[in-house]
Amino acid sequence: EELDNFKPEMSLDSPYCTQPLTSLGERRAEYIKKKLYHKIISTRVSARELLGDYDPHLNGGTVGWMKKTSKHTQFLCNVPGCISRSQYMRGMVRLAGDLGLTDDDLNLLYSKYERNGAFNYYAFCKDMDRPFSPQKNRESEGS
Repeated sequence: EELDNFKPEMSLDSPYCTQPLTSLGERRAEYIKKKLYHKIISTRVSARELLGDYDPHLNGGTVGWMKKTSKHTQFLCNVPGCISRSQYMRGMVRLAGDLGLTDDDLNLLYSKYERNGAFNYYAFCKDMDRPFSPQKNRESEGS
C-alpha cells in the first residue's frame, strides 16, 4: 500500500520532481505548457535539446554555447537535469519569445519545476512530451 501511494515526481530524489502550486497556479501552468507545446510542435524545436545545451552535466562542464572555448561555467546546482535561473530565462526566451508570456508566467513555470534552487528541465521536458487532455485545456483558457 505504501508503494501504491508513492509519487516519484514529488520525491526530491527523483529527476522528475515538481513543486505543487495552488489550484489556480496549476491551471495557469497547464495553459502555459499547452501554448509552449503547440509552439514546439509547429516549429519542431526541441525543448530538451535547447535547454539541455545549458546543462553542464551533458556538456562536460561547459554549456553548449561555450563548447568551442576553454571557459567553464560554474554551476551551483550539482544535479543532472537542472539549469540555473538565468539559463532557464535565456532558454525560454529562445523557446517562447513570440508567445507573449509574461515574467509572471515564466516565474510560475520556474516555481513549478524548481529543484534545489535550479530549474528541473528534465521534469519540464517530460511533461511537455505528455499529451494534453482537451478538458483541461478548455478549463485553463478561461483563467
